Amino acid sequence: MEVIPAIDLKNGAAVQLVGGDINKELVRVDDPVEQAREFVRKGSRWIHIVDLDRALGTGSNLQMVKHILEHVPGARFQVGGGIRFTEDIDDLLNSGATRVVIGTRAISDDKWFAHVCERYGDRIIAAVDVKQDEILINGWQASSGKKLIEWAKRADAQGIGGFLYTDVSKEGRLQGANIQGVERLCKQVHKPVIASGGIRDIADLQRLGDSGAWGAVVGMAAYTGRLDLEAAYKTFHGAPR
Repeated sequence: MEVIPAIDLKNGAAVQLVGGDINKELVRVDDPVEQAREFVRKGSRWIHIVDLDRALGTGSNLQMVKHILEHVPGARFQVGGGIRFTEDIDDLLNSGATRVVIGTRAISDDKWFAHVCERYGDRIIAAVDVKQDEILINGWQASSGKKLIEWAKRADAQGIGGFLYTDVSKEGRLQGANIQGVERLCKQVHKPVIASGGIRDIADLQRLGDSGAWGAVVGMAAYTGRLDLEAAYKTFHGAPR
């Protein structure tokens, strides 16, 4: 199982929010590039980058994202947050992202989503941000009116590269991941599922692996020291590089 630390960008800094609430910032790191390098030093093979400002329509951290991609060797990156156009996807892939995470428009624009799946295939991951089985959009600010499993099964058949499943009610609270939700999704789709939200420790990661998850994005636990990343990498990735 891949353990993937997150860098959530807000106003040029790496932050961790409680419940995705922009007003509940619990962690702030002013140098995201150095934070990414630290993750690599600890053994990260993947890093997850989200532009929160772009997702919420309040700004952009695109230059910082590109700076990380250019100046942090040794890891692969999946990048998301406010991706609405194929030009955005091309720009990130050409800048060094291994894959791009799309959410709101993927959920709300069926024609565009079908085109993206056909054009990019495995280089695209669909972010399904879920609350009580309903997919949220616009930075978790609105309901899409679509149910997780029904939408995910269609997306799976269209050739999406995988799914990033986030239980919004768990995010940033260190109360444990939604294991049942992840397992249910894994059983309904063929493409890889990456879990996110509420992950506390290695035991949570082990349960997610047992549920069928390909990987897990870790945030608050990694920043607060609740999760020992080096121990996690040794457990799931084998000996250090």
